[in-house]
This record gives sequence, structure tokens and C-alpha cells, in this order.
Amino acid sequence: MDVYQLAHQFQPLLARYVAENQSLREILDLKAKPVSLTFLAAGENNLAFKLSSPSESASPAWVLRFCLIPSRWKSNVEQIAYEYKTLEYLKGLGITAEPCYLDLSCQRFPYPLMGMTFLPGRILNYDNDLARCARIYAQLHAVTISDEKNHLLKNTHPLTLYYRESLRFAQKYLDCMKGDPLVKRILEFFIRKAEIKKDQEPYLLSQPVNGINHIDATFNNWLIDESQDRAYLVDWEWAEYGTVAGDLSHFLCPTLVYRHNRYILSEEQRIFFLKTYFDYCPDKSREAIILEHLRLVLPFIVLRSTTWAASVMVDYLEGTKVIERPESLRKVKAHLELDFLEWLKKQYFED
Repeated sequence: MDVYQLAHQFQPLLARYVAENQSLREILDLKAKPVSLTFLAAGENNLAFKLSSPSESASPAWVLRFCLIPSRWKSNVEQIAYEYKTLEYLKGLGITAEPCYLDLSCQRFPYPLMGMTFLPGRILNYDNDLARCARIYAQLHAVTISDEKNHLLKNTHPLTLYYRESLRFAQKYLDCMKGDPLVKRILEFFIRKAEIKKDQEPYLLSQPVNGINHIDATFNNWLIDESQDRAYLVDWEWAEYGTVAGDLSHFLCPTLVYRHNRYILSEEQRIFFLKTYFDYCPDKSREAIILEHLRLVLPFIVLRSTTWAASVMVDYLEGTKVIERPESLRKVKAHLELDFLEWLKKQYFED
């Protein structure tokens, strides 16, 4: 269903939920105040609405976000609970929104939802915001988390995990009768090369440089607040604990950057981003190891993002996409253009 049709369908349900939920109104200090509920954004599986009180122009605003179908989880309840717990751990650090409400019951509203503070800002611009993003990554990766409090998925074998996820994504496209045979041939080549490359994984395991990873830092999961000269990361359902090169690889991955109006980072921009990141890292001794991790991990993020796009394309081709967004379809089509795939092949998969 078209995203705006979905938003129109759910808005009255959510408005009634807010109006009748005294617990929510007390937590957000709304009480008897009139409220405004507006559609804010949609992900592949999530919808988000902005909640504010028009009677007080200076009052804070919130985001109510709910999950229709899970991405990496068995259920949407697990996914929302996981993301909320991640926000709780990062609370007060200025890295992301502050969590303030959670309802996993699916009783008053048919889907699990969470509430968080609304962050003002615009989406990422690669020409102007690389330093802001690098600083946030350095801050995030320096956050310590004890084993007993670490609820995050542990990515102990990143090349193996990303390879297996990619294989699952790719198979969906390879099995699709409507898929392009030439695209299928290139995906099969990527998979074969990655199977060989994952033999390099023991190096990653022998010299771990681990931390909290966002793992989904496409341009529209960043908010840039120019007035505060800082960036924020949002949408944490894919977060994990593992090599920090996972996050850096996602940010630098040309497939993910290409989603932003077919943008391609220059080598100078890549160097500047990494230099800024290491300038703000508290432990300077890890630079050489992280760069080697990055060299090993990046091809697998290219593989994962490309095969993910292929799997999403199947949903569009077969009419099974839950949230249909024209901009999403344009992006996945761009990912699978033969010229772009051939460029990726030369850059990351040809010896």
C-alpha cells in the first residue's frame, strides 16, 4: 500500500489512542492540552508520527513510531523492544533521541509502538556534514557497555554474518521469475567472490576493535542540527555490538551513499571523514587495525546492501511490498543498474 494511504489509515487510530491514553499524556506532560498529530516519516517497515501541543509554541514535541512487520526480528514486538532498550542505554549522550514511552501490548493500538523526543534537523548532506557524522561515530564507538548490560546482538563473526544475510537476500531475487537475468549473474559473481573473501575473517577475530554499531546509517537516518553544529542518528532497529569498522563501512559504502541522489563520495572525502573520525577517537593506537578491518568488511557491506535492494525489488515486482514508497523504488532500481553493478564489481570483487 502507498505510504500516504497507510499514514491516512493509521492517523485516526493513533489520534484516538493518544486521546484516550492518560498514561501517555501524563508521561509526556500533555494532560488536558490539545495535541497535534502529523505524519512524519516512513521506513521500510515503520511509520512515525510527530506529536505536539499547538497551544504552547515552546513546548517539546515527540515522535510515536510503530513497526508493521519486523526486519531482523521474529516479531515486531521484539523489534520495538530492542530498539527502545538501545535508546535507553544511549540516553543523555546526545547521540540520538531520548526514549520516553513504550507500549508492547498491541491492545489499544494494533502494533507495538515507542515514544521518543522529536529532534529538529535536516537530512544528511555529504558535501557539508562529513565532520559532524565522523564526530558522532567517534563518540558512539567510545561508549563502553558491560557484558551484563549488553543486550545488543553480538556480531562475533561479521564476514560470516553479512555473507549469510546477503545469501538470503540474494536468493530471494535469484528465485524470482521477474528478476533481470543479467542482474542475477552479477549477484551470483558477488556471492562467489565473497565466499572466498570471508576466509580472511580470522584476522578480524584475532585483533578485535568492538563497540556499539548503528549499522543503518543511510543519509535519511541522520538528522543534522546546524544551529548546534551536530548530527544525530535515528532508527536503531539494526544496532549491534561488533567491530566498529561495520559502522564505518556502512557510512562509506557506495551503494548506500548512492541512495542520496546517486551521490558518490570522492577519495578526498573518504580520507577526510576517516581522518576526522580518528582525530576524535580517544584511543589513537587503534587506527591501523580499524583501517585493516575496514578494508576487509567494506566489500561485505557492499554485498549486503546490494542484495538487500534486490530482495526489496522482488516485493515491488510481485506486489507484496507492505509500505510502498516511490522514492524507495527509485533507490532500489538505481542500486541494480547494470553500469553501477559493474563498477562495484571492479571496485570490490575483482582480484
